[in-house]
Amino acid sequence: MLTQTLSAKFRSYLLNEQKYMKPLRGYDSSKTLIDSNLVDEIFYTIPEILQHHENFLTALQDRLSSDWDSSQVIGNLFIEAVSISNRNSALSLSSVAPI
Repeated sequence: MLTQTLSAKFRSYLLNEQKYMKPLRGYDSSKTLIDSNLVDEIFYTIPEILQHHENFLTALQDRLSSDWDSSQVIGNLFIEAVSISNRNSALSLSSVAPI
């Protein structure tokens, strides 16, 4: 059930990226619908969220496909994913210039 939910969420982020973000950004700057900076502002977290979900889903599927026993847990996968996300966010925020 958890992997189905995460897979559905991953597919929705992928859909956002493929159906909205990339077409709005455009591959030819003369054919864009809106300014690419505005697209980046609207969808700025989609690529990062997509990457985090993909990594977590892969790790979770690997864990669940192994010989599962009652001593195994998945909480450490979540904690690791959140820790990596927080470290990356802190690095990203440290490079943002103050207004």
